[in-house]
Parts: sequence; C-alpha cells; structure tokens
Amino acid sequence: RSEAQISLQVARRLGHNGLLQFDDLGVERVLAQVPRSDVINDYLRSTIGALEERPEFVDTLEVFLEHGGNKVATAAALPMHRSSLVYRLNKISDMLGSIDLDDPERRFELWLALRLRRIVGLTGDSPD
Repeated sequence: RSEAQISLQVARRLGHNGLLQFDDLGVERVLAQVPRSDVINDYLRSTIGALEERPEFVDTLEVFLEHGGNKVATAAALPMHRSSLVYRLNKISDMLGSIDLDDPERRFELWLALRLRRIVGLTGDSPD
C-alpha cells in the first residue's frame, strides 16, 4: 500500500480530521499494515474483549495508559475524582482477569491491544 493510503485509513479509524502525514503516524503506520484476521480478533477478545460492553472502561484504560499509569494525571484528564478512578481501574482489572495494571508488560500488552482495536478493527468484527 502506498503511504498516502495508509495515512488516510489511519486518519479515518482514529477519527482524525485534517491532514495526517505518514511520518507522523508512529506505531500506527506499522499496525495499519497488519492484516485483519481471526488471529487478531482472537487476540483482541482475549486481551480487552471483556471491556467491549463498557466503552467508558475502554476510554478510562486508554487515558490511563496514555498517561503512563499516572493516576493523578489520568483523573485530571478524564476528569474524575482520583478515588473514582481507582475504583474504576480495579473494576477494569477484575474484568480482565485480575491483571496487575502496574505491571509494565501488562500495560504494554493492553496499549497494543487498544491500538490494534482502533487501527485494525473492533473485536467481534469478521476479517475482511
């Protein structure tokens, strides 16, 4: 695929309005070239699928990961009281099988799954 096609596809998937340069995509330029498949859908379902019915939990997890696990910054960005954020993060952890959201490897896996979800497609979608 050409760089322009990838930029356009990623911009649409991310809901980006305006010009988006290929070089500005970061990891998305790689993820956009991952073929959508049953393997990807299975990975997304097993990693973050439990959150699909709770979009507010998906949003919270994304903001939390974007802020490097900093709860104060995450609460301010949402905006949400810190104790409410902690409660919600505990619920997210429980829904995902009591995973440790402070574990850097787990955070990376969740971040990757959320990016794949945005770029490649939502869980439950059939492959193209």
